[in-house]
Amino acid sequence: MEMMKLPLTDSIMKLLPSKEIIGSNLYRSCALVGSSSQLMQQNLSKIIDNHDVIIRLNGAVVNGYEDHVGSRTHLRFVTSQWIGFREFATEKIIHLDHESADPLYGCDMNTECTHAAATMEKYVEFLKLKKKVHTYTIHPQVAQWLRTKQNRTYAGQDYEVMGSTGFQAMLMMLHVCEKVDLFGFTGSTSQKYFDDTSNARKQA
Repeated sequence: MEMMKLPLTDSIMKLLPSKEIIGSNLYRSCALVGSSSQLMQQNLSKIIDNHDVIIRLNGAVVNGYEDHVGSRTHLRFVTSQWIGFREFATEKIIHLDHESADPLYGCDMNTECTHAAATMEKYVEFLKLKKKVHTYTIHPQVAQWLRTKQNRTYAGQDYEVMGSTGFQAMLMMLHVCEKVDLFGFTGSTSQKYFDDTSNARKQA
């Protein structure tokens, strides 16, 4: 097997972010807003908008729901199917679904990977796509940590459970926020507050 190496050429450096997307600052308060339909039963706009940083997930939109979910979005964590979606031009997008999209998932500078040259070629294309749609990636080792499966027992049966997109986003934000307040993570996980929108993507 070849040792995985990433030659930091000028062309590759231009594909990488010029600065940290989240930064090294510690934010006073962060609001992580889920997509539960239960949000429509409350008027949380002022409470949510009062946070320093507001985070949303995948295709959760604000337009038309401001009274219930707030009116601002700073960060959006997305899985692969939502790459390229943003509601506001000022949003910063972080891609979480690395297992199915990032060619370096499971590899790093200190591990061996098969077909290293082909993998690196795919990784360059991966970076080009992220640059084109203004989406940020995270280090593959961090992605592995976020997606670590936990053993759970329910009704006498053992299960391996992997954290949801919201759970992964919360873990990341706990490192840069003094506190992370959660909204919209109760009730049905399948029915979203914007389900009456014909296509959330069209509101980008």
